[in-house]
Amino acid sequence: METEILDEIRKVRDEHAKECGYDVHRVFEQLRTETEQLKAEGWRVVDRSALGIRCAGRAWN
Repeated sequence: METEILDEIRKVRDEHAKECGYDVHRVFEQLRTETEQLKAEGWRVVDRSALGIRCAGRAWN
């Protein structure tokens, strides 16, 4: 079961990357755009900086 879930996650991730020409900058720009659209529709979005999540020794912002 766990493998099936991971396989599906990897499949969706690869499809998304393919749509963006495997350009990491385009992938994240699209994710930011989609997040803003969800916020505009009334979805609650977690603010990572409020959680104190750190990446490579730096806080995400």
